[in-house]
Amino acid sequence: MATEPSLVQQLQNFFLGKGMHEAGTFDNSHRACFIYSGDNRMSAVRILEEDELSSRNSVLDAILSTASLMNRFNYVYLALPKLISSMIESKIIEEHGIGLIVYDQKTVQEVVNPKYLQIMSQQPTISVPNQESQALLEEISALRGRLKFLEETMESLKSEIGHLKSWKTSVPHLTGIPSSPTTPVFKGAPSFIRDNPWIDVLSKRGSESERLVS
Repeated sequence: MATEPSLVQQLQNFFLGKGMHEAGTFDNSHRACFIYSGDNRMSAVRILEEDELSSRNSVLDAILSTASLMNRFNYVYLALPKLISSMIESKIIEEHGIGLIVYDQKTVQEVVNPKYLQIMSQQPTISVPNQESQALLEEISALRGRLKFLEETMESLKSEIGHLKSWKTSVPHLTGIPSSPTTPVFKGAPSFIRDNPWIDVLSKRGSESERLVS
């Protein structure tokens, strides 16, 4: 059985007052539930009409089927005719966290507030306080400065090591340095003979003449 247009309009006005607008329908136990959304929240309303309420068990079945929507929507409502709702204990509905709306031809009224439900697709957002985030940014900036200083120091050390290696290879290897000639030492000789360069020259000439004679 189709829901009365007047009831649909009353529900729209009711949820507009909560800052929510109609967002379509959802099939629940072969009955369409009306969906309303707004401000990152979603509500589902299962409407039971008089021709569906043949017994008390039918109401309990409707409560259980409505409870199955609680993993999909933030708020779940069961809407009952005002005359029938007086026969239902609101405590039963409250225990399931379901909201109760009663209606007649003129009004729609919420008599039981639903429990807010955090659904899987709406994970809570964790925000870092401004002071902590500022301190974290400052610490990151300081670490970057230290890292830059270390990199510059490493480059400077590499340059100095390269310079030392090139300087070492350019130094000549000195071997076989001749010793300077020594002047003969004459023990007990007069002072004008000691340290006289001519004595060294004359002694060399004497050695040369001996080699020629021999």
